[in-house]
Amino acid sequence: MNKITLLLVHLSMAFSLAAEPIYHVNLPNGVAFINRKGEIVINAIGSFTGGYAWGLNTEFNGIGIAVLSDKKDKKYHLLTSEGEWLYSSDKALVPASYTRVWEQVGETVWRLIDFKKHEYFKIDLQREYRLAINNAAIGYFSDGKAVVSTLQSSNVISENGQILATLPFLQNNDVWFYPANYLDDGIFVGFKKEDIDKPLLFNIQTVTGDIVFPGKEIWPVGSPSEGKVFMGTGYVDAKGNRGKDGSGYFYGHHYTEGLAAVIMPGRNDPDHFYAYYINHNGEIVIDGEKLGLTDARPFSDGLACVSTRPPVPTKNIRKAMDIFNDNPFTREQNKEGLWGAIDKTGKWVIKPKYSNPFRFDRGLALLKFDYTYTTDSMVSMKIKPLTTSRYVYIDKNGKVVYDSMTTAIEQFKASVKTWRIVDPGVAIE
Repeated sequence: MNKITLLLVHLSMAFSLAAEPIYHVNLPNGVAFINRKGEIVINAIGSFTGGYAWGLNTEFNGIGIAVLSDKKDKKYHLLTSEGEWLYSSDKALVPASYTRVWEQVGETVWRLIDFKKHEYFKIDLQREYRLAINNAAIGYFSDGKAVVSTLQSSNVISENGQILATLPFLQNNDVWFYPANYLDDGIFVGFKKEDIDKPLLFNIQTVTGDIVFPGKEIWPVGSPSEGKVFMGTGYVDAKGNRGKDGSGYFYGHHYTEGLAAVIMPGRNDPDHFYAYYINHNGEIVIDGEKLGLTDARPFSDGLACVSTRPPVPTKNIRKAMDIFNDNPFTREQNKEGLWGAIDKTGKWVIKPKYSNPFRFDRGLALLKFDYTYTTDSMVSMKIKPLTTSRYVYIDKNGKVVYDSMTTAIEQFKASVKTWRIVDPGVAIE
């Protein structure tokens, strides 16, 4: 084997290792990451002495980039869902793309730079910027475009900082799951700044600022996906038109993999709500009423999480809205039934047995539960058992790949001999 061939082999091996998908877990000593086999590949102590001090999007929701800060070097680090470290800075960061990042340079001032610190755009948000996912006012780039919002207006910019459009509408942060959803397929959803106290007056507009669907008092409003937005009782496309999927639904999730989960009165039992999956033509592809599905989530990795909780009566609008909008204030009292997963033919792949919905990402799905633990010293000092999160990853066959509680037991028992589980929270097969 010649030197060039050997070099290529080494580069190939290095790339394959760096490209290994990773998944976030919470451990007693900080944030760690596992691979698809459930092996810890980035340990909270081993990689960053003292553990991570702070993290943004560590579960890779919406985009495959997380921001982690470290107590040791006091820097912020960009980490991809493939285990690649992109960039680090002593200033706060928010990911913008795989080649750009937002860097904080003042109390409310942020700049868009590449990884060589070339500056392309600067914005003053004119308010205290809270580093929380649902309050981000500087967007992630989708198809080379992003939305940045101040209290006055919103701009659509290119990755080189060119202003493509100035919009007299603000982003409603409460609608969004993550900044990647600020702009999708050229659609932006916002409301006039003078209507800030009327959050139901939404507009759909293009990246050039053209309003294609004027604000109306309708709810719910979904996030843009596959060229459509769920508004009112159906979907609106990028031209502001309602097609065959444009009305008739009580609630609808965004389109993924060509299908959307919708909630509507049963066709055979109109007195109760059921979940169905439709295509872009409004045709029912999966009849949830036949399967006993009363709630559903978007498809991901070819599977969708669905629930068989008791159906909600159509006359109980308040409870239905709380459930299907996942109202955090009533989540516990409406927690009924179990969740499983189906494929696109409607076949059960994972039978309903989990108390919370989940979503598959690159082959694995995360289930989060709480568990409690104590020690003899805590008992002697009359300290109540502590509660922490239990991260359980399953594969597409429902097999448990990783359970953070098992890792926690191993870590604690190495240093605290009397550490023990009080309540595991849930029984995992």
